[in-house]
Amino acid sequence: ISGKGKMPDYDQGANQAPWSIHSEEITKVVINKGITSIGMMAFNNCTALESIVLPNSLEKIGAWAFFWCSNLKSITIPDSVTTIEQQAFFGCEGLESVTIPSSVTNIMNAPFSYCSNLKSIAVDSANPNYCSQDGVLFNKAKTELIQYPAKKAASSYTIPSTVVKIGGHAFTRASNLSSITIPNSVISINSSAFQMCSNLTEITIPASTTSIGSNAFGSCDKLETINVAAGNTAYCSQDGVLFSYDKTTLYQYPSAKAGTSYTVPSTVKTIGSDAFVNCDDLTSITLTSSITSIGDSAFTGCSRLESITLPSGITSIGNYTFCGCYSLTSITIPSSVTSIGNYAFDCCNNIKDVYYSGTSAQWAKISIAYGNDSLAIAAKHYNYTGA
Repeated sequence: ISGKGKMPDYDQGANQAPWSIHSEEITKVVINKGITSIGMMAFNNCTALESIVLPNSLEKIGAWAFFWCSNLKSITIPDSVTTIEQQAFFGCEGLESVTIPSSVTNIMNAPFSYCSNLKSIAVDSANPNYCSQDGVLFNKAKTELIQYPAKKAASSYTIPSTVVKIGGHAFTRASNLSSITIPNSVISINSSAFQMCSNLTEITIPASTTSIGSNAFGSCDKLETINVAAGNTAYCSQDGVLFSYDKTTLYQYPSAKAGTSYTVPSTVKTIGSDAFVNCDDLTSITLTSSITSIGDSAFTGCSRLESITLPSGITSIGNYTFCGCYSLTSITIPSSVTSIGNYAFDCCNNIKDVYYSGTSAQWAKISIAYGNDSLAIAAKHYNYTGA
């Protein structure tokens, strides 16, 4: 690829890279000197790509530039690069190691997330903004843990006591870890920070933590319990489930918590986004009348959930809320619902009955977004009172 200056940004729609039609055939890319940036999504889903040569004129690697280049085996980042944008190497499953040169001064969110074979991240010792300790990527002061290599060999890890922030997707797919110790210095845990840590069985949130992003512990297949240390004034745990301190918001139900049924406490008003994601042992979830809000993807992947009744205070069903609930055969929807988001019931092909407390005319006025065909073809039972 030849030229001068910035490569354009691309997307997955009408503005795809001109070589995208060959994305499954390209095995090597050489970017010639003169190009200063790799555009957003430039090599998105180039699944056959094994190697890429970058010039010393390059200054920026754009967001999702090598998104799901699953066969990319190595990358040499030249010491001209100053910026690596968010998730630039997301899903590069062939990568085993990477070195950040001294020139890089800006690394955005989760640059190497879903790199499931990444064993270590090295940083040039002269880098003014970033460093590596035992192969883990931090900012220079070690106050932020940016990326833990997913294939790092250790079965346990103690986060350094200097850390106050754990970045988004920082530990995603860290499959060897069965134990993680979070120190009483960590204030914020960003979204999906420990997502898909498949051998993690228990985690304790320290008293210092005041902010936890959505899906922070989602899809951890063996996670049975989320504990919260005494003295934490923002969060609490009840029966291993993570709540806000006042128990008005349910943030995360552990994927491997024992039992096939669960009744949400009556104090809860909000079910957080991704709260029950991939809790595939649950066949029954009872939502109490106090609940007025359910976040996006709240029950995504609850593959054994058979039926559910939404309380009368709910006004919307968000994007992907019940996506992948393959066993769902019936749902009760209150007349208060005015909108149903994208793919809210995608892959819910076994829904046979929708029990709706309003009239057929009210149902017709609900704004139902794309990806809800299974809901559309189910039998509707109007004016349902629960009898």
